[in-house]
Amino acid sequence: MILEKTPQFTHSFTHRFEWGEATLHLQVEKGVISEVRMFTDALDTSIVDRAVAILSGAQYNQKALEELAQTSGQADLASLLAHVVSLL
Repeated sequence: MILEKTPQFTHSFTHRFEWGEATLHLQVEKGVISEVRMFTDALDTSIVDRAVAILSGAQYNQKALEELAQTSGQADLASLLAHVVSLL
């Protein structure tokens, strides 16, 4: 297994949810999420790809992230986004 060096991110969050623990790293430039990296111990690891897809290019502000959480239609992703919003 090759482990790559984790780059410096502007925002990092770790939280334990009902579905597992997640660590989310975001690179935010000029109010836009430019890079997403996520690690989790969740049984359903598809949340990583779904989080990257929904967050990449998104505005990094409370209103935009709340809208993503409400429209995601996925409980695990919505709880992740709601946690990020609560920290803004």
